[in-house]
Amino acid sequence: MIDVTLPDTQALIGIVRLFQRRFADAVTAGEKAVELGANSAETYVILAQTLNYVDQAEDALALNERAMRLFRYYPDNMLGILALSYRMLGRFEEAIAFNTERLKEPGQYVFGFQALGPVHGTWLGG
Repeated sequence: MIDVTLPDTQALIGIVRLFQRRFADAVTAGEKAVELGANSAETYVILAQTLNYVDQAEDALALNERAMRLFRYYPDNMLGILALSYRMLGRFEEAIAFNTERLKEPGQYVFGFQALGPVHGTWLGG
């Protein structure tokens, strides 16, 4: 039996709904995950990623910043999620800075370079 009162369960439901393109349900599940796990950085990250997909980058940015405060050592992929939020908000220099920071981490080279291309293209008017 799945316990829907756990924040990780709601976060997983949100991810599944996102992949199903049921965006409103994904956001609702993500919000429930944050409500149930207010001290769980992962729930904030997952909701932030969902909000990026539904063009709510400003809210996603705030959630990512909250998650980074909750994580003692945050995972590298958070830098990419933050960079995407900044890019969507037209804050290209900050997006570039976070993607450049990702390049310093082993195993993140491909993702950092992959993300820098579209940012530079948008920033330079491409």
